[in-house]
Amino acid sequence: MSDESTETAGTVAIREQGLVAQFAQMSGMIPLENSDGAAERILAQILAANTWEELDAPWEASKAEQLMGKRMELQYAERRPSDFRDGLGIFLVLHMVDCQSGEAVVATTSSISILGQVARAYALNALPLIVEFIVADRPTQKGYRPHHLKIHGSPNRKAKDAAPES
Repeated sequence: MSDESTETAGTVAIREQGLVAQFAQMSGMIPLENSDGAAERILAQILAANTWEELDAPWEASKAEQLMGKRMELQYAERRPSDFRDGLGIFLVLHMVDCQSGEAVVATTSSISILGQVARAYALNALPLIVEFIVADRPTQKGYRPHHLKIHGSPNRKAKDAAPES
């Protein structure tokens, strides 16, 4: 196991090659984004805009800060290649439903923590999950505000260690 920076998956953020290899294996379980119908989805979202501020909504998909405090049902994810140097070589398109409003929500993320959480969720066949975006109060030295998912459970399953119902 090497402590040197690795360029595997276009990254320098994770130095442990064993972790990169394990992530690569698990992230391969996340389907590649299906580009079939992508143009139609974009056009439908544009035509559904109610205000001029919503006209760029299809390209405003990184919403972690906007989604803080909201419980979302993460239904599935799609992976896309990323050339972001400090990342893991992919980003995810998360397909969710707002648990309160029932509104479909699509968000993108390249958060290493969320990439790991979602890859592992796929490996565990654990989706759908009820999640909440948690964003750090303080930015990193590079100006990023790290975020991860707080997992609130699954709409389809009970936790293995949950107390039996009385």
